Amino acid sequence: MALAARFSARQASGRAILELWAPAEQLPEVNARIVGPIEPVRSFLPD
Repeated sequence: MALAARFSARQASGRAILELWAPAEQLPEVNARIVGPIEPVRSFLPD
């Protein structure tokens, strides 16, 4: 099973923004599996 499949998607600050929420105790495993740099592809700034 993919790591991301373990976590639920929750609505963030807007209706169209979903985030995967990982329990704090699992963050070390999540961080250890990140390969390469994280590249932002879009940003959502306040109006």
